Amino acid sequence: MDLHIAKEYEWGAANMHALSLEELFAQRAEFIRRLSSIPGFNGAPLGYIIKSEYQLRRSLHHHVLLIIDGNAHWQHIELAKAVGEFWVNVITKGMGTYYNVNMHTDLDSPDCGIGIVSAYDIPKVEALKTKVIAYLCKPDYLARLVIPRRHRLFVKSVAVPLRGPKLGRPRKQLAAEDLLPPGEIALPSPVSIACDAGNVLEK
Repeated sequence: MDLHIAKEYEWGAANMHALSLEELFAQRAEFIRRLSSIPGFNGAPLGYIIKSEYQLRRSLHHHVLLIIDGNAHWQHIELAKAVGEFWVNVITKGMGTYYNVNMHTDLDSPDCGIGIVSAYDIPKVEALKTKVIAYLCKPDYLARLVIPRRHRLFVKSVAVPLRGPKLGRPRKQLAAEDLLPPGEIALPSPVSIACDAGNVLEK
């Protein structure tokens, strides 16, 4: 998910309506605080990564990865849309825009690390780690030339340690030779991820 500000409000825009860096990062902070308020989530996501990036053509914008319990949610495209609409209408009061990557990506491709990602779907798990998360973690040298270091560009949630016994059926460790291609077995415990993977996953 990409979260933007409309052109006329972008930081650095040559007009009186342009937002300051303080206002833009305050919007990001409010977005994080209110993640549990997004319609359809029924509580906060399991985790998040947000990478704020600066480009000459798009100014400051945010790449967002949300990890959601796949046992409770399957409609990840609709959830991503809800995130975008929440950003536009609630956080930015109509000044924001968004791009729903889940809606414009071949989610059935083994090279795609977003959407429904099962713990047993090795190609998708690898794509999540080596493409999606790797893109979010790459250095942004241009941003550091123009944005003061008091503003963090990379923020993430902290996992809460599990307490007590795990609920549900214990996960069975499968040997690699036992795994069939995606689509030929029922994939347990999927995780829906509404996120962005930059030029790898954008149309």
